[in-house]
Amino acid sequence: MVSHFKLNDVVGLKVNCLSGKTISPHIAVVEPIIQGLKLVGVKDKNIIIFEQFNRDLETAGFRVWPTPEGIGCFGTDELPGGGYEAEPQLAGSMGTCFSKIVSRLCTAIVNVPVLKDHDLAGINVATKNFFCVIHNPNKYHGNNCNPFVAELNTHPCIADKVRLIVCD
Repeated sequence: MVSHFKLNDVVGLKVNCLSGKTISPHIAVVEPIIQGLKLVGVKDKNIIIFEQFNRDLETAGFRVWPTPEGIGCFGTDELPGGGYEAEPQLAGSMGTCFSKIVSRLCTAIVNVPVLKDHDLAGINVATKNFFCVIHNPNKYHGNNCNPFVAELNTHPCIADKVRLIVCD
C-alpha cells in the first residue's frame, strides 16, 4: 500500500469547530487519523490539528497546545502577527490572505469536516471547511458561495496539499 504522506511531511488536520461541540469533528474521529499518520511514519512534531481560532477548538473539546516536540493543536490566531499572510493572493476571482498554517507550516492536509447545512451554500462537507483558512470568508459568501467555494479549493495552498478527507 502506498502512503499519501511522506516521512518529512508536516500534516495539518483541518477540523471544523466553528459550530461548537455538537457540530464539530469528535476527538474519537481525530485520534485514529493521528494513529494512522504515526503508523506510516509521520512524527508527532509534524502533526498539527488546526482551526481558525483557539476558542473554537477549545469549545469543541480539543486541548490547545502549541509544542515544538509533540502534536500541535492551535488556531491561526495563535500565530504571531494575526497568523495570516500579509499579501493577498488570488483564489479564483477573489483575493485573500491565507493562514500561515496552510501557506507555510503544512506540506500535507487531512480535511476533517462535518456534514452540515449552510443557509447559503446548502449541504456541504469538505470544500467549505477551508473558509476558515482565509482572512475574509465573508467576501466568499456572495451568490450562495458560487463560484467561491470551488475556486478557493483550487488554490495551491489547498489543492496541492489535501491528501485525505475524513468526514465525521
